[in-house]
Amino acid sequence: MVDDLIARALDVNQDNLALGNEVFERAGARFVRNLAEPLVYDANHIDTVTARTPEEIRALLNAMHDAYAHSGTLIVHTDQRTSPEFEAALLLEGFVHNSDALVSLLEGPLTRQVTGVDIRLVATEAQWSDFTRVHALAWGDNAHIAEVAEAMMRTMRAKQPPTRYWAAYVGDELVGGLNAWEGTAGVGQVETMFTHPDYRHRGIATALLGHCVEDARAHGCGPVVIVSSPDDTPKQMYADLGWRPMAVKRQWHKPRTS
Repeated sequence: MVDDLIARALDVNQDNLALGNEVFERAGARFVRNLAEPLVYDANHIDTVTARTPEEIRALLNAMHDAYAHSGTLIVHTDQRTSPEFEAALLLEGFVHNSDALVSLLEGPLTRQVTGVDIRLVATEAQWSDFTRVHALAWGDNAHIAEVAEAMMRTMRAKQPPTRYWAAYVGDELVGGLNAWEGTAGVGQVETMFTHPDYRHRGIATALLGHCVEDARAHGCGPVVIVSSPDDTPKQMYADLGWRPMAVKRQWHKPRTS
């Protein structure tokens, strides 16, 4: 049995990914699908898997194959609530466990606050253009990656409302961004942190985190989730600011064959 707070932390992240996409229950799982954006894994996956028996698992895998005919890849999200039988079946079926996500929770205030940073709600097309451009800097120059980054931005914009996107400015230059959502069941989330490479280590990220935590809580939540890659350095910054590691999510993928 997973602790209630951990379960709610996992749920709010999955619900955040589902925002702006088609969502339906089928064959012992929740399906998140976006027919217009097949390149975005976060918009095309299954989660909340309850399938356990061989018959249930086979029915779910068949349903996935049908539901994601628009995509070249089948994506599954699992966590400690997923049955070991299902994850074992994924390995047998040729799925690869390709990434983990560290789910951390902030229950009190940040341990450090940065003030004096100009933070504005992203609302106009000009702001979104700058937000998209600076966000894409983290994705490099590869043409395919740039295409995925643009598709991701479209799915991000579809999450508002209820999600709110905030940007940090130095003068009139957008130099960083983050979003805030009050979430579900009293647990919120901040997500999509980025900072312009030329403006890192100046407190921009910390200021955005503090602002977005306050924004999420002002809209009704208490604890606030942030999700990070175990292979990247931001996870340590989040821990230093008070986020406590709570759970690990796993992503599996397999090329979809006709």
